[in-house]
Amino acid sequence: MKFFIPDLRDDPEAAELRWARYVADSPGLPDSRRIYSLTYEHDGDKYLATVGDCRKVYKRRTGPRGGYIKNADHVGWATETGTMISAIIDGGDVLHIWSYGPPFRGWANPSMVGRSEVRSIEYFDPPSS
Repeated sequence: MKFFIPDLRDDPEAAELRWARYVADSPGLPDSRRIYSLTYEHDGDKYLATVGDCRKVYKRRTGPRGGYIKNADHVGWATETGTMISAIIDGGDVLHIWSYGPPFRGWANPSMVGRSEVRSIEYFDPPSS
């Protein structure tokens, strides 16, 4: 996938400037990589974060009346949460997810995901030299 920032798809130079600002505003990420899509788990739920889409959450299956089921898998349908994702930065131990708009349902901007929570990553193609 070729790198883009959703609101700047037609302006690659502006997208590069915005990317540089995101990296500068994300402390400790000098050698960052550009992520297109990220799947991670947090507090038992599975999340899918893709640039250009809203974050999606797949809740863990529960028993009757919401009861706990040991080793339960996740439901097969997602619920959108938060606003559209504009960029995801791989900074090593911590990944930063940048979204548009004001904080929504408790999501910080950027929200941070620890490497141990990551299940899969799809990177953008490397920038051409």
